[in-house]
Amino acid sequence: LAGTPSGQILAPTAEGLAALRSLASNAASGVSPVNVGLIADQVPVAPSRVRTTNVLNEATGQQAPIELGAFTGTTPNFDREQLFLVSSDFLTSKHRLSGRFHFSRRRAITPGVLPVAAFNSNGTLDTRRTTLSDVFTVTPAVVNEFRAAYNRVISTSPVDLPKGPGSTDVFANYGVNDLNMFIGPLSNLPQNQANNIYQFVDQISWVKGAHTIKGGADFRNIIATSSFLPRARGEYVWTNLDLFVRDT
Repeated sequence: LAGTPSGQILAPTAEGLAALRSLASNAASGVSPVNVGLIADQVPVAPSRVRTTNVLNEATGQQAPIELGAFTGTTPNFDREQLFLVSSDFLTSKHRLSGRFHFSRRRAITPGVLPVAAFNSNGTLDTRRTTLSDVFTVTPAVVNEFRAAYNRVISTSPVDLPKGPGSTDVFANYGVNDLNMFIGPLSNLPQNQANNIYQFVDQISWVKGAHTIKGGADFRNIIATSSFLPRARGEYVWTNLDLFVRDT
């Protein structure tokens, strides 16, 4: 049998899927209705035949030919980002007061390993940054600067998956190597992360003749949380369609 060109996904045609369903309807064939159902429910039918592959019918000991064609699924995609910045300064005889607020909001789709809408992840990335500062000219030779800042970053990559196949309680990732067909979202999803950083800085400068003396303190409190466990839902890969549909 001819190999699958790099990057091309193969899937059963309507005739190939009908043949798989016929085999799965007979328990003696050894073909799993659950695994055939995964393809039937999640993978678009190929419009035309490219080649065939064989599946063993254990009831007869014969090889059943299954028609395959090129996968033609599509998935919507977008990347949208909103940004704005508010900045203000206020001067007095001894103080220069400044304030900054930066906001960003990003929404984007991360396609799944099977490019159909069901396996998209609607990812988010939101940031908030606030800075307040006071530069205090104590004397012409002494300047004190105080700054307080807050930075928040939240990112999420969720998944909204179908019910797990058969008796399983989680929809995992399923692959058939020789068809280059992998069913599911990115295997590292879902994941999320949140970072909060609080910063307080005070520093003083003193000019004395030919010397400038500086000192200060920088205090930061970093609170970070994340949820990331690669392949937490499970990942199962078969060498070919025959082993997949017979769950070998």
